[in-house]
Amino acid sequence: MKYAITVAVSIIPESLMSVLTLTIGLGVRQMAKANAIIRKLTALETLGSLTDICSDKTGTLTEGKMFVNKLMLPGGHSYSITRIEDVPEQQEAPQISLDKDIELIVEEPPNDFNPEKPARESRSSITGTLLTFGGFEVKHLPSGVRMLIHVAALCNTSSVRFHQIGEHVSTGDPTEIALSVLTFTVDMSKGDLEQYMYPNMLKEFPFDSSIKRMTVIYDNNMDKDHYYVMTKGAVDRVLPLCNRYLQDHDPSGTRKGNHSSEQELNEDVLSQIRKDNDALAEQGMRVLCLTFKKIPRESYDQDVTRDQVENDLVFLGLAGI
Repeated sequence: MKYAITVAVSIIPESLMSVLTLTIGLGVRQMAKANAIIRKLTALETLGSLTDICSDKTGTLTEGKMFVNKLMLPGGHSYSITRIEDVPEQQEAPQISLDKDIELIVEEPPNDFNPEKPARESRSSITGTLLTFGGFEVKHLPSGVRMLIHVAALCNTSSVRFHQIGEHVSTGDPTEIALSVLTFTVDMSKGDLEQYMYPNMLKEFPFDSSIKRMTVIYDNNMDKDHYYVMTKGAVDRVLPLCNRYLQDHDPSGTRKGNHSSEQELNEDVLSQIRKDNDALAEQGMRVLCLTFKKIPRESYDQDVTRDQVENDLVFLGLAGI
């Protein structure tokens, strides 16, 4: 052992530690040029041998602000939601934007659920986003998108408040905040819907991390025969609860009114939904599944359980965040 130590000391150069420290220090400088901060020199050697980093980047590698970028509806119908930057200020109507340095615009659809509130034709919006289908701007919200937004707004516990100074204040989960911001885009926020169309929430089953979904039951004053069950959550936990889907017969939004019908959820449609889910996930998006169903008013029980309502759902679409 004594001879081994002697040989090791004689072989290893005295300046080895200095050379290693200098080498790692140069590596830290190179990383800093790429906007990467290394607080521990020993971490650099480990990073050099990594091939993949798996991390929840929300709030870790990002600011924790999320935005709905894609809506995927049955039939392979895809809607893109685009934030528009550097838009000239509009003189006729005040605008509220999400960020101080970005002004965003949307063509607002008529407010169908509130006849007393006239549609606004100006290109101004409180959130400022543009909904497109096949590369063209959507003028009127398709029926399927409208119902999906109802679920996004009402099956939601976040709070978003806008101020005239061009900022918004929000509380809640970043995913739900992203959905709330989307609903403001088309003038269908939770407050508006509860005021004019869904006056009472009868039941709420909060989000449960073990089953990864949330459900609410609402009274709809435009449907005197049914209550509305709305469920959102992880695709793999919500999709198996669906046996129908809402088929939109005017996906491009060229006509006003309701142009949709419920269809049986067959294997071909399920396969397309799974492909859409994979496509969104491959783009680094967080994917939510949004569904609903109607239940007869006369058969509703105030003591209804979660298992009794979270079944036979109608698939509406996927939201990529």
